[in-house]
Amino acid sequence: MSSWVSDINKRNSKEEIPLLLCLKQQISDNYINNKQASGANPYKCLIMLLWLALKCSRYSLVYELIRSEEDIFEVTGIHLGQATKRKKFDLIDFLVNRRLNIVHVVLERTIRDFWNELTSSCSKFCMSRRYNQLITDDFKRICINLIRYVILLIDVVIFKLIWPYLYDEIVFHEEQALLNMFLEQCHFPSLEFSNFLCVMLNSPDVSQYLNNNTYFQGNLLKDMVTMFHIKQIERQDRLRVIYIIVQLVDVNIFDIERTYSLYQFNDEVVILLHHIKFEVYKDQHHDLNHIRRFILNLENNSLLKINKLKNLALVWKKSYCKLLNSMPGEAFNKNIRMKRKILNSAPSLYELSNFYSQKHIQKMYKIDTYNQFYIVTKKLYLPNDIKRSICFRPPLYC
Repeated sequence: MSSWVSDINKRNSKEEIPLLLCLKQQISDNYINNKQASGANPYKCLIMLLWLALKCSRYSLVYELIRSEEDIFEVTGIHLGQATKRKKFDLIDFLVNRRLNIVHVVLERTIRDFWNELTSSCSKFCMSRRYNQLITDDFKRICINLIRYVILLIDVVIFKLIWPYLYDEIVFHEEQALLNMFLEQCHFPSLEFSNFLCVMLNSPDVSQYLNNNTYFQGNLLKDMVTMFHIKQIERQDRLRVIYIIVQLVDVNIFDIERTYSLYQFNDEVVILLHHIKFEVYKDQHHDLNHIRRFILNLENNSLLKINKLKNLALVWKKSYCKLLNSMPGEAFNKNIRMKRKILNSAPSLYELSNFYSQKHIQKMYKIDTYNQFYIVTKKLYLPNDIKRSICFRPPLYC
């Protein structure tokens, strides 16, 4: 080694600097640190040096090499592209994680440039199962780390770029905190937040993940509507997400109570009542008491007074009727029993025709939002009175 110690930054015939040779020969970190203190410049061959340090599990050396924010900015901003081209995925993942922990404000362009370089370099490997599965998983892990970072950056564009590469079970099985992080820390605008939440909840493996997660089975809806209230998500966007969730988890009376406390008796509560299975509570006295208290609480809602029941849309009537029928009649007073009798009567031909007209329009024009429904209905060649009737609380999610 004495032949090259005289110039600690001089490269040999193989373009290797002394620090790199020290690492290859398993020389101690203290010796290498002394060389750095003597003027050795690790950035002469930083990418290979870092990669070898990771490969040899010399993490203390890696941290020493990129110990400051300025260093990590230089590594990720300048040299990450080189690591990508060389397929050094373990190094990339380390750098991305390190950047997440240290640098809190990064230029959007830096992440975009890296992402373009990464996908350009890796796409032919990641899209082909013929390549080593380890590389594919490493790539997805890098994507997840970037997604976490982007959620905090409020960068919708980059999220759109990265998410398709995560359309896999790795999101909901190996990284179970991702959905929680999105709900709690994402500050995308209302529409973008609900759009990406819908994308996540429509992922192929989300149903299996939620089925295996007892917390989400019992709390996802409550947590979701609470988050909607905190983030002030628009009504239409709330309904779209709730409609997806009720297909994935069982609705319980506590979900309905929480939703009612935040939004009163409206479309959100109607959807949940439409999908709840009251028969599962037949022998559960604690939950039956909650249902009874909730029914009594609704007596204070002016929309549900006996003289105003006729003004409810058909789906609202059916959902409220389903709730009242979940308990025996003798459990309530005369007023509630009278409501049950009214709501259990056959709907009028007008109500039925209006309901089926609404569902027919929705199906024919493939409508999934209220705005679309109103626009389409307005263009129909029908009398204005009929249009107004059809547009009254269309049952898009029931």
